[in-house]
Amino acid sequence: MSLSEKTFESLEEFLERNKISLEDFKSKKRTMFKFKREFITQLHTNGLTWNEMSEVSGMSIGSIARWTQAKGCEATKRNRIENGVLTGKSRKGEKKPWLSKQMKKAWAEGKFDTQINQKLSEKQKEKLKNSWTKERKIQASKAMGERWATRKYRDKLMEYHTSKEERARRSKAQVERMQNTPELYIRGKHSYVQSPKCLNKKGSFLVRSSYEKKMIEIINSSKEITAFEYEKRFHLKNGKYILPDFILHMNTGIVKMVEVKAKWVFISTNRQKILKRLESAWQIAISKGFKFEIWCEQELGLE
Repeated sequence: MSLSEKTFESLEEFLERNKISLEDFKSKKRTMFKFKREFITQLHTNGLTWNEMSEVSGMSIGSIARWTQAKGCEATKRNRIENGVLTGKSRKGEKKPWLSKQMKKAWAEGKFDTQINQKLSEKQKEKLKNSWTKERKIQASKAMGERWATRKYRDKLMEYHTSKEERARRSKAQVERMQNTPELYIRGKHSYVQSPKCLNKKGSFLVRSSYEKKMIEIINSSKEITAFEYEKRFHLKNGKYILPDFILHMNTGIVKMVEVKAKWVFISTNRQKILKRLESAWQIAISKGFKFEIWCEQELGLE
């Protein structure tokens, strides 16, 4: 909506109604403070933008910001939503459409490289956390609720998030994340199993992955494995403990400690943590006189 289409009291009308001269209004007299505040607040409430208020009043943006008492009013919220819609339409298809051309140029030139992967200090984190007071959370929740209650805002947002292009973009990005860091996304498929050979679990018990379920099937059908223990607890010297996947009791009298792992865990970003845990399991096995083995896809017959 253009300035000519908005309804508001002009400066001349306001001065005439209050019997004030333009010279006095522009002066720094304290007696004029309340009139400036009243006029600017009135313009703001009627939905004028900052530039429009500056054009009508002859004041700078800074002065208007000091005098207005209508920040966050309904008209301001409507302007913000409408401007967002216009920006979205004019820059549809662009990457990061909310950035101005100047900001995009600065980003391409590497002027923001110092901000990439920058982490907040503990002091900054604490300050940020404390800034979200109970009152601020309530205010933010209320503001979001009011925006969501606006059907125009809600429909536009849902139209964007459910669009074919956006869903395809997110799907592609998720596939890339899972390929690059599988350890963060791939999880074992929990399931309940039963085995008469299990010494420390009776009836149905939960295993953490499809690989462990496959291991149970191998144990149940094996004549060489007479019994086993699942995730038996072993205490370490540092007071912590580990839960090796399987302790196998063979018909030859040999006892094996077996860890079941997928191959990808050994090339994942947290492989050092996994290798450290496996080393602890190996040391326990040596101290107990067990054999130590790691079973992957090949040993489980999954390749």
